[in-house]
Amino acid sequence: MFADCTALETAPLLPATVLKQKCYYGMFSSCSSLNSIEVNFNSFDSLPDSATYYWLNGVSATGTFKWPGATTGVTQDESHVPSGWTITN
Repeated sequence: MFADCTALETAPLLPATVLKQKCYYGMFSSCSSLNSIEVNFNSFDSLPDSATYYWLNGVSATGTFKWPGATTGVTQDESHVPSGWTITN
């Protein structure tokens, strides 16, 4: 949906609490200025296969990930929360 949008800095609120398989797949891939995301799902563990696969590949090296889930112990990579990003709720 937003892949390769290098001007995007803040993602629109992602209100879904339940995700389908591959629904956010690659959504923000290569959005190199993206540094802020707020979502409403609260666990990556409960998501179906590939729901967020590579969705944050190639985004800013630092940023803020706001969600109702845990602030520690979250996998930090391009398919979850980017490494170097702060997690808040």
